[in-house]
Amino acid sequence: MINALAAECDGYKPGVMLKTNNPFRIFIGFIVLFSVSCQQDESNPSVEKVMDYFPLRPGNEWTYARESVGEDGQVSHADVERWKVNPDYFIDFYSVTATGEEHQGYKALYLNGLEIDDIMGTFISTKYVDLPEDSMVLVASDNYNFLRERWIKGGLVKLKTSFGELECICTKTTYHFSNRQDEYQYFCKNIGMYLEEDYNTYVDQAGSSYVIFEGRQTLTDFEIK
Repeated sequence: MINALAAECDGYKPGVMLKTNNPFRIFIGFIVLFSVSCQQDESNPSVEKVMDYFPLRPGNEWTYARESVGEDGQVSHADVERWKVNPDYFIDFYSVTATGEEHQGYKALYLNGLEIDDIMGTFISTKYVDLPEDSMVLVASDNYNFLRERWIKGGLVKLKTSFGELECICTKTTYHFSNRQDEYQYFCKNIGMYLEEDYNTYVDQAGSSYVIFEGRQTLTDFEIK
């Protein structure tokens, strides 16, 4: 059975069904954190460079083992994916097999001062590493075909990995479909994205909501300049 690690980001217990957070408490917390973050001076020399946590340079690449998890908690599918930064500073995605690589698509990213942005807004930022570790800051949202939101956890998360103990920025992207999907990504210093974990939230007939672990993507190799 596969075990999840994303509890470090916002309090979910890995692999356990939990009731979701109170929306009113989240709203009040965001108002407080927004007022704090607006006072951050971007010229503060203590603020770390976002490229330290996601080195978006042409030629850099990362290889991931991807695992999907079934309702029984067992791995139902596994494959390999490789990310490469192209000359436009976009991320190209490749499916890796025994016979080679097949291009699957790309993600447009843009370097913007202390953060890297995507089409929704902030993708990763170092603005919040000095905030309390139990805080979550809403940094981006949109509502084209469905509502999406992105949050960044205050402080840094420490992960013990095959590459040693890493200090990471944790982001959480939420997709509001018929059920809610949460995607946690850990961007670790001097490496890039080390881990992604995915959860679905289901609502039962009694109105209670439960979080189910769906899968993970873990770094196995990387080449950065």
